[in-house]
Amino acid sequence: MIGFFQRLVDLVAPRACPVCGQRMTTQETVCCVKCWLDLPRTRFENNFFENETAQMFWGLMPVEKCYSMFRYQSHGKLSRIVEQFKYHDHPEYCLELGRVMAQTLKTTDFAADIDAVIPVPLTKKRFRNRGYNQSELLARGFVEIIQKPLILDAIARQHFQQSQTRLGRVERQENTSGAFVLRKGEQVRGKRVLLIDDVITTGATLRACGEQLLAAGAKELNILTLAIAKV
Repeated sequence: MIGFFQRLVDLVAPRACPVCGQRMTTQETVCCVKCWLDLPRTRFENNFFENETAQMFWGLMPVEKCYSMFRYQSHGKLSRIVEQFKYHDHPEYCLELGRVMAQTLKTTDFAADIDAVIPVPLTKKRFRNRGYNQSELLARGFVEIIQKPLILDAIARQHFQQSQTRLGRVERQENTSGAFVLRKGEQVRGKRVLLIDDVITTGATLRACGEQLLAAGAKELNILTLAIAKV
């Protein structure tokens, strides 16, 4: 919902669409309507078990429902939005995108039996540098609509050797090996959990995180990401 203060700000300093640069109206949030309609959707809501996101875990880690809302391409329209919330201090985009994913899935059974929602954590250094965890904000926007418990301290990220952006599949797996550690694993024991991240490329980060949740006794692991990319 757009409040009075935001409307006033938009009148004084109109917001530009991060995709096309055109002026946005007070009703437009993440980007303008035209660019929003042009974002590449996956349509994975038609099958949560056999889509491309789910296939990344086949034979590697037991998962149930998996969903990615968009397809991510380097230098594509969605990449401009991701760049804004990851590197240019726009956490509000994450909250709104989390809400949009929830609204999209609300009419399905995707989250019907979920007991808890867990965002992929950042290292303390990365959190300090960015000021927020984009996956946590996606999760906060999601649970605002879905009304499920949010757990933030079951696991922690203890190291992040280097950026994943330019790494291949094997290198990404090595980069995330041992990256996560259980903190309060009892919070997920016996629960059907939903793990949330922004963009999935090889699944290495989500596997490393998910393995810790399963080791803690999570009954079921489900995956939600804003987008899916391919390397």
